[in-house]
Amino acid sequence: MLRNFHEVDESELGRPHLRRRNPVLQANMPASTQDPSGLPLLTLDIIRQNLYTFYQVEVATKLAKQAIFSVGQNGFYTPIGGTQFQLTDLHTNLLTGASGGLANPQRFMCRGLARYVREDINPDDLVYWNFSTFVQLQIGDTKKPYFEGQLIQIPQPSAAFVQYAPANTYSTGAGSTTGWPVNDNYYPLLADGLIDPTTNQFIQDAGITIDQGQFFALILDPTLTSGAFPIYTTLGSDAHGLGINAYFHLVGVLGRSAQ
Repeated sequence: MLRNFHEVDESELGRPHLRRRNPVLQANMPASTQDPSGLPLLTLDIIRQNLYTFYQVEVATKLAKQAIFSVGQNGFYTPIGGTQFQLTDLHTNLLTGASGGLANPQRFMCRGLARYVREDINPDDLVYWNFSTFVQLQIGDTKKPYFEGQLIQIPQPSAAFVQYAPANTYSTGAGSTTGWPVNDNYYPLLADGLIDPTTNQFIQDAGITIDQGQFFALILDPTLTSGAFPIYTTLGSDAHGLGINAYFHLVGVLGRSAQ
């Protein structure tokens, strides 16, 4: 994986000042155009845009291992315990190429991880899911993860607040809210703070590079639990929970075909 492969000031991303086009980078990768040195060259238009996808577990269903970001728009996703359906813009903005991964020509610089959990979740489901799930971010292959840890480590920019009724029964509707989203609340994957030994300057890390067609996935695995953390079954509808409905975001900068 390449890191820090371009030099674009972060202030150029998402700023309201006038410019005729987005920042553009040129990257050496397989393409039909070559630079004078003979290296393959691709010109990309870059935007501050997360990659997001949907995750769902039906009620009364035992949690199971699942890889997400493996299906793009118009592909078919099967919720854990649920029925397969076709993904739309509402579920994901991932466009996949013929061999999977990012479509051609795209490149993504992943800076962090975040998630948004829908508020109609039973509180017990949220607790067990948070603390019983092992997570890996895999890029390139399955043997070199760029994140390993518990699900609870991945922040919720928009947290779920739950209110109990007097009888300690969970209530949806007015009893829950997502609160005010704080979009810079995410788990960072950057290597900022390191010093380049050749220049003695701080490294300005652009993120972990995901190239077009390259394998990547976020793995959610609740099956490794034992002892105090058994494999958990989500509460049924009689407990007023509607299973688990969530979005996961890869926070970063997307490079796409230059316009």
